[in-house]
Amino acid sequence: MLITAMRGYLTYGWYKLDVDAGKTRLFEVLSLYMSFISGCLWGVTILFMDFKAYPEASVFLNMIVFGLSAGSLGVGSFWLEHFFIYNITVFIIYSLGYLLGLPEPSYLLAILIMFFLVLMIQIAMSFHRSNAQNISLNKRNEKLARNFNHQKQEAEKFGASRTRLLASASHDLRQPLQALNFFLSALHPELRSDKGREIYSKLEKCTESINELLSSMLDVSKLDAQVVTLNNEAVCMDSLLKGLKQQFQMQADNKGLTLVFDSCDRYVYSDAVLLRRVLSNLIVNAISYTKHGKVEVRVNQDDGLLIEIADTGPGLTDHEQEYIFEEFYQLDNPERDKTKGLGLGLSIVKRLCLLMAIPMNLNSQKGQGSCFSLRLPMCDVPEAVKEPPKIEARTITENKKILIIDDEVTIRESLSGLLSQWQCQVAAAESAEEACQILERDGYRPDLIIADYRLREHKTGVEAINKVKQLMGNDQLPAIIISGDTEPSRLKEVASSGYELLHKPVKPAQLRMLIQRKLMP
Repeated sequence: MLITAMRGYLTYGWYKLDVDAGKTRLFEVLSLYMSFISGCLWGVTILFMDFKAYPEASVFLNMIVFGLSAGSLGVGSFWLEHFFIYNITVFIIYSLGYLLGLPEPSYLLAILIMFFLVLMIQIAMSFHRSNAQNISLNKRNEKLARNFNHQKQEAEKFGASRTRLLASASHDLRQPLQALNFFLSALHPELRSDKGREIYSKLEKCTESINELLSSMLDVSKLDAQVVTLNNEAVCMDSLLKGLKQQFQMQADNKGLTLVFDSCDRYVYSDAVLLRRVLSNLIVNAISYTKHGKVEVRVNQDDGLLIEIADTGPGLTDHEQEYIFEEFYQLDNPERDKTKGLGLGLSIVKRLCLLMAIPMNLNSQKGQGSCFSLRLPMCDVPEAVKEPPKIEARTITENKKILIIDDEVTIRESLSGLLSQWQCQVAAAESAEEACQILERDGYRPDLIIADYRLREHKTGVEAINKVKQLMGNDQLPAIIISGDTEPSRLKEVASSGYELLHKPVKPAQLRMLIQRKLMP
């Protein structure tokens, strides 16, 4: 009992102290020494046996001693040194006792005890190996789990860093490009010579190419932010396909390709804008990678409406098909030619199809072209909707007061010039405070507010619009937010504000249509 209490106290003290390598080694030596003493004490119990005078008590004592030895297998298989010291000490003392005649000679018992010791050692060694393997496996699993968590955290950090980088770079690029678009639009009516119009046309094509690249980056950010909403309706496939054929016919002719579209008079239930984007990306991809032959858009009715975009291009290997839908992955474009895009088209297609629940399949073989197929749900022909009366654009915007809030002077100047050409009365401010000063000083009462989302001193266009509306006491004042931000968190914040959002670079025609809709009586 004393030895057991001392071992318990030693273990308790070791766990309570701040241990180091020296203290750990001292604890091990003392523990082994106490195991040896404990083995000696249990071993000398043979001196108290007398099978003739006290047979039942002697048998009971043997059962206790060897029962404790057998019970030590579980713990001893982990701490093998303690098992050996304790049990070898007990068994040797007992074997010597029976051999020397304490209390009387019994050679058979001495031999059986030694066989029992050998058996226990083998079992303990087997358990020890199994435990060691289990511990090693657990340690390896823990290490793999830590590595996995570390890699996951690194991937999440990289993803967040990439998103922030793209958002920051996109915003910084969109600002001057937006001003350039507005200046070009304002410049066009001032051109008088054929040479000037030719230069203008080339500038317009350059800006349009940059606009398309930035729009692709914006689409990815909007999908990441989950702010893309579905507007499902009955879509006339005939009208949609005719528009796509007209859009891409010249591009196909320039490459000497035959562009074939099937006719279809059926309606499908889908989002018209997003469906057109999916089909456009697939057709652009087919034309871009096809050098000879044709591109076909086939339509078949089979458990829904099956649309296939097939080409006679180079085709894809199984390996290429695994990565073709990943972001920034492109085939045969190691030089990263910007005219071939960013490698986002098919990534956007896949994510839009998942959003709209449209099954998509790819069938391709190297050297035999590719075929993308979409299966759309059909619906009945919708009832005719009476068109609203047409109002001239100039009539809607003429003499309307529009307040611009933007901290970029180039945006304020270019947008002011463009709106003035549309016969609007424009006031521009760089902040909500300056806008309120204009209202109070000049008695200016705008019919519409156009505000940039990101303003100085970490303020937003949403806050600026709300402040102006509060000053005017007009909660129904229409407003438009123009944003160059593509960071998902910011897109969510703008979407939750309830204001109409346009993403830079905004095309003048797009802006004018929205202004007309907002000012429509």
